[in-house]
Amino acid sequence: MDVQKATGSNPDGYAGDETLRNTVTISRTKNSRHGAVTPLERRLKALGYYHGDIEADHGRTPCFGPGMESAAKTYQKENDCISDGEITARNKTWKSLLGMI
Repeated sequence: MDVQKATGSNPDGYAGDETLRNTVTISRTKNSRHGAVTPLERRLKALGYYHGDIEADHGRTPCFGPGMESAAKTYQKENDCISDGEITARNKTWKSLLGMI
């Protein structure tokens, strides 16, 4: 639901076409401070890939930095996605993280 809220989707807790359609590319160079960074940090941390701080929990602006890039690359590699550290809009990494595949 946090990703849905951050992307302007209906926050119903079920990722579907609307949610995927509203995703944006997030990387160190694209939308690195987007509202979906915190939910991505939380998801990758829960899955054991991200080991950094959740900036929002400390009152800081979230930022997709080197730690998140590394976590994303490892997740992508282990989940049959292109391992480039970029969570690309509407593509396989988003689908995987959202539980759509």
